Amino acid sequence: MVNRVTNVPLYEAMRELHNSDSSTYTIEQLAIAGEVSKQAYYKWLNRSETANEQLNEVLMYKIKKLDDNHHHNLGVKRMTMYLNHDENILYHINIKRVRRLMRIAGIRPDIRKKKHNRIKTNAMYITDNVLNQNFRTTAPNKKWATDMTELSYGHNLEHTLKLSAVIDLYGTYVLSFNISATETSKAAIQAFERAYQNTENPQHALVHSDRGSAYTSGSFKNYLGHHNARRSMSRPGTPYDNAIMEKFWNDFKVEWWDKQHSYTFKEAIEAIKAGIDYFNLIRRSETINVHTPEKFRNMDIYGGASA
Repeated sequence: MVNRVTNVPLYEAMRELHNSDSSTYTIEQLAIAGEVSKQAYYKWLNRSETANEQLNEVLMYKIKKLDDNHHHNLGVKRMTMYLNHDENILYHINIKRVRRLMRIAGIRPDIRKKKHNRIKTNAMYITDNVLNQNFRTTAPNKKWATDMTELSYGHNLEHTLKLSAVIDLYGTYVLSFNISATETSKAAIQAFERAYQNTENPQHALVHSDRGSAYTSGSFKNYLGHHNARRSMSRPGTPYDNAIMEKFWNDFKVEWWDKQHSYTFKEAIEAIKAGIDYFNLIRRSETINVHTPEKFRNMDIYGGASA
């Protein structure tokens, strides 16, 4: 069965070449070039496809399309997840079948490199670390996380910018983002201005950040105080205290930004906007019942069934 599926593209190419008006190739010549037997080709040409083979062809088409739409980010597990939530596929798809078809198609995801220089420290009580690595929340706008990261762009990646974001830990939904030249309290405040403008009932949310200068400034503290936000900050040298933001930045860079070709500041802005939309609106996650962050969030806000 594997050989038959593997050779289908070759057989189809042989048929197209042989039937071309300008072709002078015989089936025997094409079979020799393709290292297959002429008999096997004619058997394929005259056969009636089984239901299993038809399903494989449909799955192969959808796998290639998903791989392209998700910028080669889907591994076997996530690819299977998407296929099993395709309303046009009426059967449960086994992960072994998906692994085999992806191998046949030569599809391999971009693998995130593990960072070995960050070690989770033993838990200790710090008064300003209110979140204390408890990232779970039962409703939107209860716990927010924020951070800034640096992105490079240009023909030789000679330019950099700072991207700040505010994420609702309920579904890891990006509430807002801001682009600036440097890390400043003004940039952090602008990101939260947009978050509050785009959010209903955000008062008293717990806001967690690291101890970067933008978040320890008096202006940022006063701004959050004006919105009655509660504060929480990571312990020094403990990035795992803000693990949700750390993971988001890593996923954003590996699955999106590293694949972009932004040569100008304008192109960089457009790529960032498209990336945020991808993570909010398109990318599904098993941690939120295979929903996108937007759908998961709206199910609660608008009174839908709990996810």
